[in-house]
Amino acid sequence: MRNILNEHKSYIHRIFDILLLIGVYFFSLSLFLHHLLGTTQWDIYYLLLLIAVFQLTFAVFKVYRQIWKYAGLREITYMLVACLVASIIYTGAIMAIERNRFYFFCSFYICVTSTILILFERMMYKLVFKWRVPAFPRVKLVIVGGGTAAAMLLKNMGEREISRYDVVAIFDDDRSKHGMQINGITIVGSTGLIPTYCKAHDIEDIIIAIPSATEEQMNKIVDLCMMTQCIVRTMPTLSDILDDNQATSWRNIKPLNIEDLLGREVIELSTPLLNSQLKGKVVMVTGGGGSIGSELCRQIAANTPSRLIIVDYYENNAYEIQQELKRKYKDGLNFEVEICNVREADKVEYLMNLYRPDVVFHAAAHKHVPLMEHNPEEAVKNNILGTYNVATMADRYGVSKFTLISTDKAVNPTNVMGATKRYCEMIVQALNAVSKTTFLAVRFGNVLGSNGSVIPLFKKQIAEGGPVTVTHPDMVRFFMTIKEAVSLVLTATSACEEGQVYVLDMGQPVRILDFAKQLIRLSGYAPDKEIKIVFTGLRPGEKLYEELLVTDGKQKTQFDKIFIEPLPDIDLAHIEDSLAKFRKALDAEDFVQVVEVLKSAVCTYNPPKVIGIESLPDDVKSNQISSPSAQS
Repeated sequence: MRNILNEHKSYIHRIFDILLLIGVYFFSLSLFLHHLLGTTQWDIYYLLLLIAVFQLTFAVFKVYRQIWKYAGLREITYMLVACLVASIIYTGAIMAIERNRFYFFCSFYICVTSTILILFERMMYKLVFKWRVPAFPRVKLVIVGGGTAAAMLLKNMGEREISRYDVVAIFDDDRSKHGMQINGITIVGSTGLIPTYCKAHDIEDIIIAIPSATEEQMNKIVDLCMMTQCIVRTMPTLSDILDDNQATSWRNIKPLNIEDLLGREVIELSTPLLNSQLKGKVVMVTGGGGSIGSELCRQIAANTPSRLIIVDYYENNAYEIQQELKRKYKDGLNFEVEICNVREADKVEYLMNLYRPDVVFHAAAHKHVPLMEHNPEEAVKNNILGTYNVATMADRYGVSKFTLISTDKAVNPTNVMGATKRYCEMIVQALNAVSKTTFLAVRFGNVLGSNGSVIPLFKKQIAEGGPVTVTHPDMVRFFMTIKEAVSLVLTATSACEEGQVYVLDMGQPVRILDFAKQLIRLSGYAPDKEIKIVFTGLRPGEKLYEELLVTDGKQKTQFDKIFIEPLPDIDLAHIEDSLAKFRKALDAEDFVQVVEVLKSAVCTYNPPKVIGIESLPDDVKSNQISSPSAQS
């Protein structure tokens, strides 16, 4: 029955309007014209004229095509204008026929009363629809921001939102708005009240409706929201709203950007030197299809190199960045994509000789810690021998600058991957001392959203309904965005005059457990209620915390957030000697010896003694599961 009514709402409104006109008409006759009308035929003629005028006018103004449960001021104004036009036509027609003031007063009364009642009926319909009690409990929701965006959001509440959400309050830092209402919802106070108010009123959902908020304002609001147990979502940015008139609809509300979990402002590093260092140069990026490599290609392309050479072994990644750059630049960017395994010295030399790059960014590497623990020979082949191939060919073919993409896992490494990356830094240090090429390494922490990082894994686990696996409740990591990482790499490369290991000041590390809880909330779920979190213990090669410096000291650069770590010189003979030992062990397929050579070459390499469930605190061991899929 309800579905039938929903499908024929316009006909129901039409019938109700006709019945209303009939009622008003005969009531008006009894007040004004009962002593003048000699026959009832005039009653019928003028009634038919009344119905015809209003119905035709409503058809012209498309009144019955409006969905009144979503109606606002615009729809009400449209209806009022339609009624006024119909009233003028009807009253004018009656005066032209009868030329009697009693008929004028009667027709005027009919039209005014009909207009008032029709508008009243529409408003009552909307109010009854809005405030009807749903069949199940609604989610208690608050809105942050008492401006136009919040007003549009409340105005656009459809049947689904009204039946699902109970909007309890609005928060805004503008004191002049406190106590005021938007669509019947009170602005209760400033954003500082969010944690206590949400706890006191059992709020479950928060929507941040401040599209024009600055980064500083947004960080403050996010911090306050994260002090609650609420699901936190946000509206599109101001630019998105300007581009899309429907951006303030509920379907466009989305989880917060993952950068909001950093707990600090996103660092944007730039230098006037950048364009001059890349413009008109031949630039090669190895691993150019990966998360870091592809962003390097994007930002390099924006600085008009004479040629960009994208080198990657995984053809799907290479294809994706190729097509993206083609779509964006069409014929405005001179670039080539080469499929090459950096382990193959002959192919690397061929490409270096063919393109003669001025600048090389070496991002190609195996980086998955557990996989490299299980396959140490592959880490050595790809990370160490691959880096040596690219670096020595860069020296041989006169590359001006060579930048190695390194990681904080290279500092006092506890895993094979980190140890191989520290060895790569040593290769760069050794070659820089004897080469005309400037060799440098840029070291940073975990990259949000990169391939193999914790974010894609957590998102996948959340999408599957959980559980979200965290290796240890006390594990912490440094995080940065992909754009930050690439900005650091380019800035350091442009500014450096001599080979060094550059390190970013990444602020305070983030606790992975807190990160997982925040991501669950931002995905629209409640941690430990809708999505469970389980601890699986440290995996092979993992440690509870990462470090950014091998030594105790760091030197400042001209950039506040970039530092240089002074490291002892590395003798190239030491590098070549250990490389020979690596090759010998690999030829013999003695992978245990490969790891022993790595331990000997990287003196700070120290694998953890305890892994798995045994690494967990006693109070959480009994309640956890063991899962090889946990990632941190």
